[in-house]
Amino acid sequence: METTPNSRNANEIALRIKKAREELLPIAEVVGQEDVPWYLRSASERPAEIKKDAEKEILDKITPELLGLFTNEEAQNLVKSFTETPASQTQFEEDKSPYDLYSLDGAILGFLHNELEGVRVIEIGDAGRKINAPFFGAIGTSNFDTVDIKTGIDALSCLIRQPDESEVVVSFGLFEEGVLYSSDRPEEKRYAKYLAEQIFRVTPRGAISLHGLEYDGDLLTAGFIKEKTIPGTASSSGGVVNVYRKPNHV
Repeated sequence: METTPNSRNANEIALRIKKAREELLPIAEVVGQEDVPWYLRSASERPAEIKKDAEKEILDKITPELLGLFTNEEAQNLVKSFTETPASQTQFEEDKSPYDLYSLDGAILGFLHNELEGVRVIEIGDAGRKINAPFFGAIGTSNFDTVDIKTGIDALSCLIRQPDESEVVVSFGLFEEGVLYSSDRPEEKRYAKYLAEQIFRVTPRGAISLHGLEYDGDLLTAGFIKEKTIPGTASSSGGVVNVYRKPNHV
């Protein structure tokens, strides 16, 4: 079969992804619980000195942006909830992870390359580990960063500070972790709504946004169009990675 420029491009990206995965895999496999930073552990597993300073930590992470949208009590509840939710690795743990971006087929990698080459990408909820940085680097993004309240400020505050149509936002595992989903807490429901609106605002017109979650009502209400589910990411637990697109005319 004749090799087309597009297929050559997809094969080249697949090779870069494979190399990136091989470089990260040994690191991911050898990390034990004793090596896991305190902010990735559940509240009960944290060192005593960290628990003692928990209240101060929560107060320090309440931003002016949060106080502009929530009462002080609501902001404290949000920060406490997000800070104490243990982060889960979304790559390499086949028995725990709902999907592995590094195992996507060449056609999907080619699609992502065409959509994200030269684009700024920010991932929400990665706890500062940047385990997906090699993946998005191989895809061809111009810049990749992560935001997580455990290592900085909350995602909503971060996005409010970004210019309009400045970057593509991605997230993996937020449905499981309790941010972009239908929470029973009124302040978390409002937070999810505001976050989806900010994701829509900072996304360039016509650009995609990737999110690994089951509930996407807030994203759709904000204005995104669900374009497709990425093959190979569906799991028995319900986790998928969906492609959403911001319309050109908004």
